[in-house]
Amino acid sequence: MTCGPYRPISLITYTARIESANTRASVSVAPALSPALKVDLAITGDLASVRKAEVTLKDWRGNLVRAEEVQLAGAADLKDIINWDLADKVQLWWPVGYGRQRLYTVDIYLMGEVSALCVLRCPC
Repeated sequence: MTCGPYRPISLITYTARIESANTRASVSVAPALSPALKVDLAITGDLASVRKAEVTLKDWRGNLVRAEEVQLAGAADLKDIINWDLADKVQLWWPVGYGRQRLYTVDIYLMGEVSALCVLRCPC
């Protein structure tokens, strides 16, 4: 039996990090089925070191669907930093027997002076 750590250990430090991200996918029904995506973000740490966030949406194959850089105002809780209309860009998720279920990935990068400060990936 092994005792203690037996794989490499790394120490990760940060000046700012993503505390939480809320991705809200919705579909409006009138006049046609139109998907949309909104993103809320909560950041902790040194907010002065965070300049912008880069949000990318990728399909199930890893192909880029949409990307946007958002300038951050130094606030900790940011509502609706992304508000995308995704009509004709994504396929809808259908119940079993009605169509395909496609999974998309949202990546959020906090950008500082030099490079990415924090990365968050969440399926939606």
